[in-house]
Amino acid sequence: YMYQRGLTDELIEEFDIGFDGNTQCITFPVFDINKNPLFIARRSVKYKFFNYPEGAEKPVYAAHKFVDGSYSEAIICESILNTLTCWKYGRPSTALIGTGTDSQSEILKKLPVRKYILATDPDKAGRRAAQRFIKALGESKLITQLVIPEGEDINSLDSRFLDLVEVF
Repeated sequence: YMYQRGLTDELIEEFDIGFDGNTQCITFPVFDINKNPLFIARRSVKYKFFNYPEGAEKPVYAAHKFVDGSYSEAIICESILNTLTCWKYGRPSTALIGTGTDSQSEILKKLPVRKYILATDPDKAGRRAAQRFIKALGESKLITQLVIPEGEDINSLDSRFLDLVEVF
């Protein structure tokens, strides 16, 4: 199932992705920006849903990879799988693990990233998340957006996401 979702051995190793046979879920460790473990996110292989521990404040998935200043830009996605697809094709990315919160905006403001490329889903919630993000970070970072076709997301596009138009 992990391979069907586009994961590679390299991604599985780099992001420490696992599988819980008891719950039939792919597991994704989630860290804070200092790489301290916070919780395990789960994605059911039977149903299309993610599960997070009740009451857990969502950090920015993979934000710890940007702390050292190695990347001047980052793609911002809603889901972990979308973010992993970006990394698969050499495009550094983070995930909001949803549509974003004020605390996530504060985390992203602090990272030494000059440019954020929004890649939220092309639906009502994704557009609302993009607008909220632009409002929260618009003056502190350069922000562009990928034009994703209706009914698609980064993961469903797979390598075709590299051909998406980027707009200001």
